[in-house]
Amino acid sequence: MIRGTTKVLVLLSLGFVLLPACRQDRPHTLLTRAAELGDVARIRSLLQSGSDPDENGAHGWPPLLWPVRDGHLEAIRLLAKAGADPDLPDGGTNGWTPLLHASHKGQLSSIRALLEHSPVNG
Repeated sequence: MIRGTTKVLVLLSLGFVLLPACRQDRPHTLLTRAAELGDVARIRSLLQSGSDPDENGAHGWPPLLWPVRDGHLEAIRLLAKAGADPDLPDGGTNGWTPLLHASHKGQLSSIRALLEHSPVNG
């Protein structure tokens, strides 16, 4: 017979095993993690190694969404020059583009950087 404390520990252990499987979030790719941190050196290295600048990672978000939300301008410029699509919506709940994410977060400098690197402006 299992005692009360043991039952609780077993149930908690099951929860830790099953809970991640219930989440719909994807894990970060190496590039989306570097983009989230604004780690320009790592972003550059990963792009040079062939990482896709539009590969969705955590939350179904492509790499460009992460730095626009936090104003990592150098990372935005680097990803844009590497061909990241500034009109690619997130694959999450909202389906927002990088411009909408930057607007939502009040990142005016990110908005400017996106507009500077839009296909219309070259």
